[in-house]
Amino acid sequence: MKVKGYVSEFEEFFGHLLADHPEYVADQQKGWNIWWGPPGEPGGRTAGTDRRRADTALLLSLG
Repeated sequence: MKVKGYVSEFEEFFGHLLADHPEYVADQQKGWNIWWGPPGEPGGRTAGTDRRRADTALLLSLG
């Protein structure tokens, strides 16, 4: 059940952030498509993308 009229500090912050920077939404969608978009779609991963290799590289870089 959602209480009407209450906005958490988190929601308020991101509401203002996205209102001031609408390009963040498009950038987030572009990043999402890199990992989860269907192969062959513009901005999506290619059919030969090996996610395990990319995940391993990320984990190794985090050290």
